[in-house]
Amino acid sequence: MTKLTINVAAEYSATPLGRHSKHGKFSGQRFRDDFLIPALQEYDQIIIDFDGVAGLPSSFLEEAFGGLIRRNAITVSDFFKRVKIQATMPSLMLAHDRISRYVNAARVVA
Repeated sequence: MTKLTINVAAEYSATPLGRHSKHGKFSGQRFRDDFLIPALQEYDQIIIDFDGVAGLPSSFLEEAFGGLIRRNAITVSDFFKRVKIQATMPSLMLAHDRISRYVNAARVVA
């Protein structure tokens, strides 16, 4: 099984922000399109490490992760099997629950 860890703060931005690319260069859309989708195409399991980010705006998380489902980049069941969310900082530990809600909600829309 091939595995990749993406440390968001180190490899993308310590301040991810915004839904679409027009909202800034560290948007959820860009993270999804430039990081998540290529990683899912190449690796069996992806670990998203949020330690070190200053915060996780809902617009960023919803577009990055809910957008995977809406764009048919991955199914909901495969998402939960292949994508793991990692955060040890107390302020970021809720990211897993928020992302789960966005992914499940996107299933209804997709």
